[in-house]
Amino acid sequence: FYSLLGACYHQQNDYPKATEAFATALKLQPDDAQLSINLATCYYLDGHYDQAGRQFAHSYQLQQTKNPQLLYQSAVAFIQGEHYRQAKQSLTTLINSGATIKANWYELLLSCHIELKEWQQGQQLLDRLLHQQPEHEPYWRLKAQIALQQEEYQQAASALEVTLRLHGDNRDDLTQLAGLYG
Repeated sequence: FYSLLGACYHQQNDYPKATEAFATALKLQPDDAQLSINLATCYYLDGHYDQAGRQFAHSYQLQQTKNPQLLYQSAVAFIQGEHYRQAKQSLTTLINSGATIKANWYELLLSCHIELKEWQQGQQLLDRLLHQQPEHEPYWRLKAQIALQQEEYQQAASALEVTLRLHGDNRDDLTQLAGLYG
């Protein structure tokens, strides 16, 4: 009954009531992964990103056949709510899950490192991404920014030079590079 009620409220975009109904249904059937996913989705749609992130991660644990997309959704919800440590944890679990790794998982993890000002971990991950895609100009630009944050001006200048070679003349890049050499 509560599951059906939650689905009805969800159809009407009444996410607070849908959340309440799915939460009640999940209390009655705590091992039901689909109810957990429904609850996580309602939390997310209602803007409760921390709860959504935790619930998506819990849904992943409940599943017999693990769906890595749930850990990705967990990380996205945590990032929406600016809970970068929790997002990093979900992404680390996702990357270590044995699923086929996608580049955007690493990019999300990189953004978590940057938001948490974990410059060295971010730099290591970025170096791995650059090893896989050495001509991807945004990675070089990011490498320059991380080097600047660490006051490693030679590395920043090097990365900006590569960015200019890949991207062509860009006035902002040239100005920033001139400032590093000046």
